[in-house]
Amino acid sequence: MRTIDLRSDTVTHPTPEMRQAMAEAEVGDDVLGDDPTVHRLEAMAAERMGKEAAVYVSSGTMGNLLAVLSWCERGDEVILGSEAHILWHESASSAAIAGTLLRPVPNDPRGMLDPDDIEHAVRSYRPGVSPTGLVALENTHNRCSGAALSPSDTRDVAQVAHRHGLPLHLDGARIFNAAVAQEIPAGVLAGHADSVTFCFSKGLSAPIGSALCGPADFIATARKWRKMLGGGMRQLGVIAAAAIVSLETMVPRLAEDHQNARRLANGLAEIPGIVIDPERIETNIVIFEWHGGPHAAFMAKLAEAGVLASSTGAPRVRMVTHYGINAEDIDDALKEIRRVAAGAQEDRAHPGGLRPEPRRLNQDERVEGRLRKITAPLNFQHAGQLLELRGNDPRLGDDFEPSKVVIDLSKCKFIWPSAVIWCACYALLVRNLGRDCELVIPEDTGVSAYLQAAALFSMLQEAGVEVDTHGISQASTAQTILPLSRFTTVFEADQCSNIALERLTEMGFPGPQVAATVSEGFSEFANNAAQHAQSPIGGIGMVQYYRFREGSRFVIAVGDGGIGIRKSLSNNPNLRGKLDNDQAAIALATREMVSGTGDPHRGMGLFTATEYARSGRRRLIIHSGNGVLRVNENDKGIPHGTNPFPGTLAFIGYDVM
Repeated sequence: MRTIDLRSDTVTHPTPEMRQAMAEAEVGDDVLGDDPTVHRLEAMAAERMGKEAAVYVSSGTMGNLLAVLSWCERGDEVILGSEAHILWHESASSAAIAGTLLRPVPNDPRGMLDPDDIEHAVRSYRPGVSPTGLVALENTHNRCSGAALSPSDTRDVAQVAHRHGLPLHLDGARIFNAAVAQEIPAGVLAGHADSVTFCFSKGLSAPIGSALCGPADFIATARKWRKMLGGGMRQLGVIAAAAIVSLETMVPRLAEDHQNARRLANGLAEIPGIVIDPERIETNIVIFEWHGGPHAAFMAKLAEAGVLASSTGAPRVRMVTHYGINAEDIDDALKEIRRVAAGAQEDRAHPGGLRPEPRRLNQDERVEGRLRKITAPLNFQHAGQLLELRGNDPRLGDDFEPSKVVIDLSKCKFIWPSAVIWCACYALLVRNLGRDCELVIPEDTGVSAYLQAAALFSMLQEAGVEVDTHGISQASTAQTILPLSRFTTVFEADQCSNIALERLTEMGFPGPQVAATVSEGFSEFANNAAQHAQSPIGGIGMVQYYRFREGSRFVIAVGDGGIGIRKSLSNNPNLRGKLDNDQAAIALATREMVSGTGDPHRGMGLFTATEYARSGRRRLIIHSGNGVLRVNENDKGIPHGTNPFPGTLAFIGYDVM
């Protein structure tokens, strides 16, 4: 099967001319300042951007970080857009390494910042206030469908920055795309900026590297920081030679990428379930929304069909055209996308697809036996509180008794995130069997608003669960960092973890240490779920933030649909051949507290993830093969025997005082 890789223009391969130039490059030791090929490249880069000097760096992320380090003091703030690449996709390096606070202001759909918002965000030093040290702009804008800013846009932002004595840095990773789209020199676009970074390894197709350009004294400082970060390379001319070829030969052909992107956008606009405005596509990045079914499943099906894409967070899908992708590839990709989208629409019309049909009840069976109602308590923390679950595990397949399940949350005044995950897992597994399912929402409007903000209702409605959300208008008091998201692979779990980290970084106030702690905790649980989620529903997770009068708390909740309790227990060498059916396996797991690992305290290992927390208090709940395990800071983790469902489910709360 042929693969059409639209994940990014970073997947491009060097041209034959680049490979030849690399093989024949004249080199020296760049750290000692005597590599002639690097000298030539840096002079070309500075000339193209209309700046005094340039320094060759390993990546755009390093270039942007060097700019922040060179312009700012530790403790300064950087004003930038709410969708900026520096904020979302550079591993919080500005905070962790440069010691600066990123202060986002809203991006408009074109990636532009309102000069008035910048004016109001600028801060001067006074006791207790971190001063503004830099303003940053992005052109083209990655997360805004590759929108290209004009010279006047940059001028308007620069005027505000310069009026306050602040430099303006331009993240111009794809500035040549903007230049080709507007048919003007890249230097004109960078003219009002004090410094600019651009990449050789994206649309220009060189294998490695970016350039940071600006005043000579600024570049001298950046070179010092480059060395401190380990960015000093020796015979750098080998790769600089390819970058020179990219500047000399690859800029005009970017127009072809733009044509292919518009061709792709026009085709996507005709596919049911996809939302996109083709008129917004100016360069080579195409971002659309998928509303035809579960986001993770759509991405996975595209990959199976040979069309690789990336996500900027559900429901958004990103595709990027580049060297190596032609019009025929675009047409072939659209053909596969149409097929996958049509299949997803069919799955929505008939939830369960080719899954088993509901078991036909014998005439002798009582009608009321077909309906199973599960009533949640006032303070719903975990599935161990639900006595109705005993003997009603949807992993039993055709032996699952009910033809319809009602999950009644109407009386709930408090619902813990662990219970939210359980509701999602249980309802999705019931629907996967082809059974009907209904979720009765809480009468408490605040609790219902919380569940709506967490995306529980929308996730279940997409799967065909009956949910009447009419009349919910109250805003949730909990802040959703990562709404309920499904993942089936470790890669998708990592994507969710990255989204959580990026949004935490955007919030700013938790600090980089707390953000990293929460992200690592989610990653630990989500990767565990992805590795074990061999059920049709995959893994499900979310991250939330709560503010209380006495402090605040970050919450992680992750669950999976399990691999089947008998299959899990069969991994235990002491139990092989002793389990006749799933019912026996469930009874054994509940009675003897055993698991497929042979460890009588399965689930305790996940508690080690909490050791990264720097706060004084932690809370943990594990649903696992041996029931519900509750662990607080000083608990020994004594399991509470209950019917163990579903699969493994982990909840952790980090208290931030």
